[in-house]
Amino acid sequence: MAPLPITRLIEVGDRPRSGRGDAATTASNVLVAALRLSAEDRAAVAAALIQSLDEPEQTTEEVEAAWAEEIQQRLADVDAEVVTPVPWPEARRRILAAANGRREAP
Repeated sequence: MAPLPITRLIEVGDRPRSGRGDAATTASNVLVAALRLSAEDRAAVAAALIQSLDEPEQTTEEVEAAWAEEIQQRLADVDAEVVTPVPWPEARRRILAAANGRREAP
């Protein structure tokens, strides 16, 4: 997906999004204010925002614990026959079809 032009980001940010309340308006206000900064200041703000995305929100231990719980739940679902495992060749075929915009029946 190509990035939206800045003018389009402002338009999108001006519309409230479901569940986000004033966050969209706040983001739009921040963007408008940032665009008024000098190029050097905009670069500093951009760098800080990018760095904030690189900071993990969870520790490795928390992530590993969450995955262990997910794995146990998935195994329990298979054991209880809540879900039916799909062989890898079939799963791969479905994934590739979906990636190419086709929905295939199970």
